[in-house]
Amino acid sequence: MAYELTGKIKLLQEAKTFDSGFTKREMVVVVEDGKYPQEINLEFVQDKVALLDSLQPGQEVTVTF
Repeated sequence: MAYELTGKIKLLQEAKTFDSGFTKREMVVVVEDGKYPQEINLEFVQDKVALLDSLQPGQEVTVTF
């Protein structure tokens, strides 16, 4: 089962590579959900890190996970 969210990018972290070779990058998306916006932290790993290269804070995105 897949989930989808749409919101604006609040923060894009730099990619982190660990000694083991594992790479991750985090993105925070603000979802306007009723009265209180929700900040959702999404983590991209390994080959999916490159998907964030063309994105900018403030940009609206739809993420399926």
